[in-house]
Amino acid sequence: MKKAEIEKTIIELAQKIDAPLELLPDYNSSRGNGHPHIEFDDLGLFHLVVSERGEEYDRKIINSENDLLYYVFSNITFQMASKFESQNRIEGQDFRRLLFDKQEDLLGKLNKEWKAKERDEHHNILKLNPFDDTI
Repeated sequence: MKKAEIEKTIIELAQKIDAPLELLPDYNSSRGNGHPHIEFDDLGLFHLVVSERGEEYDRKIINSENDLLYYVFSNITFQMASKFESQNRIEGQDFRRLLFDKQEDLLGKLNKEWKAKERDEHHNILKLNPFDDTI
């Protein structure tokens, strides 16, 4: 998949979940504020990069379009779910219950496999840090 095809696919998927355009990644260069961007290399690999003030914090090197799209939308849906949770917080309930459910729901609208993959990620988080409904 070429850069133009990736961009088009990301926009189409974003529209399916009403993702704000400002959450979509940039391409080939960083804003320098922690916003993710995608780099394309000569070997056909994708680099999903997060950097801030000239310092790189995360770089995922990805060889599959599906995995790239999953990581892009895992980030986008996390931000959307975080906003949703903060606007619908239930006092006395661990905020992650609502956040995780919303994120999984959004991903499920795009791809059932992505939803399952994110659910597995959430289960791994909860193994180490279980829900605490007293907070």
